[in-house]
Amino acid sequence: MPKIYKRKIAENDLVDCYIYLAENVSLAMADQFLKNADALNPLMGSPLILQNPMFSGMRK
Repeated sequence: MPKIYKRKIAENDLVDCYIYLAENVSLAMADQFLKNADALNPLMGSPLILQNPMFSGMRK
């Protein structure tokens, strides 16, 4: 499995979205959002085309 790195700003954005959904929609929806956001999705991001074959399949 590929390793996924989340920057602190991305974590903060997820928390902000969670709070918004919990306050304005429902706690269940906020929980589902966070569960989906934390799920491993290897096709997330744009594919990178790099010359070094060691990095094939990387996405950003």
